[in-house]
Amino acid sequence: MKREEHQLTTLSNGLRIASLPLKWARGAVVGTWIATGTRYENALNNGINHFTGNMFFHGTERRKDHHAIGCEIDSLGGNIHASAGYENTAIFIKVSGGNVDRGFDIQADIIRNATFLESKIHSEKGPLIQRIKNRRNDPAGCLAINFAERSFHGYSMGLPVVGTPESISSLRREDIIARWATHYTPANMVVTGVGAVEPQQLVDLAGRAYGDMPRLPRVEKPPAYYTGGDVRIDRDLQQVHACVGFQGVGELHPDAPAYTLWSQMLGGSMSAPLFQIIRNQSGLVYSISATNEHFTDAGVIKIEASFSSINAPKYFDALAEILSTFASRLTEEQLQQAKANVRTANIFVDENPTALAERVASSLLHWEKIPDGNERIARIDAVSLNDIRRVNVQILGSVPTRVIVGPRGAETYEKFADRFQSFQLERNCPAA
Repeated sequence: MKREEHQLTTLSNGLRIASLPLKWARGAVVGTWIATGTRYENALNNGINHFTGNMFFHGTERRKDHHAIGCEIDSLGGNIHASAGYENTAIFIKVSGGNVDRGFDIQADIIRNATFLESKIHSEKGPLIQRIKNRRNDPAGCLAINFAERSFHGYSMGLPVVGTPESISSLRREDIIARWATHYTPANMVVTGVGAVEPQQLVDLAGRAYGDMPRLPRVEKPPAYYTGGDVRIDRDLQQVHACVGFQGVGELHPDAPAYTLWSQMLGGSMSAPLFQIIRNQSGLVYSISATNEHFTDAGVIKIEASFSSINAPKYFDALAEILSTFASRLTEEQLQQAKANVRTANIFVDENPTALAERVASSLLHWEKIPDGNERIARIDAVSLNDIRRVNVQILGSVPTRVIVGPRGAETYEKFADRFQSFQLERNCPAA
């Protein structure tokens, strides 16, 4: 499906405006993406980014409260969304092409003119703290929180996106306003529109909304380094939730495509060995998958599984056996199947206006470039079996992360990590 080319405009204050008209589209996704997230926090203000995003919906001078904002959006037949992650935050709205002007005005107003009233801040804290506690009580949520913390132990990338009860309780109005003033600046933001949107229309809207903001330096990105290690959360459960991880790479790293294909071949499809051997043949788990999580300059490979507690020792034995022999069993057919899966996933991103807007905005925020879909596929196609075998050593030679939520019963972390000692030696002392 042929589409128009991206059009990029940069205002004098550093704000970038990217538009991608889609001739077949009748709706549009328009919004503002900001280079801020949990990575830019610390233990004391953890969760402030997510909390600030929630506060945008509690009212401005023109739209007094959450109800007024919601009613206006509903009158357009639109949907507004806020997303907060480790490196990016977004406020975007989905509307019909004829309502782009009004939809954009709503999202820009709540970003620029939120009142951050003390009463609203107080009322927002209670439900959010309840949500945090509920997520920690949920085994899957507890697993995710502890896996991130152990993978990037000591770095802000390992903090929970929503914060902790203690950090949220201590947030003050002046903290939120200071955060907004330093991070929501033109050079730190990208306006993106995809679908039934005209490029000049978007430029005019963004200029009116953000054009008078001063040009300020971009916020410096804190470091993030993978660490690895072991965490056991003892819970009186019949089921075990486990996540094993290894060091990945950043999205623009030369080996990023090979890491993506490695995880896809290991456990990204029904024919992958994790699913076929551990799930189907052995029946040790009821769910298992492998994913490759990229950040801008760091990454992590995740192998997640859920299983009965009596199967814990057998599961870790089987997983270690598959990983230790994985590279020697790979075939060209498996590689081509993985490439086909990754290509298809990219097609669906390119035909999804929301996913496309996110990809364009993130690329501009962190790499100052419009993403090239053809280049991305070419990098995938260029990966060889030798590349997969080479990164296999890098992956399995890193310090493993292992998080277990449930009753005890698995082998010690030291015994599990020792299974990959040969890969660690090869990684640290490669052949001449």
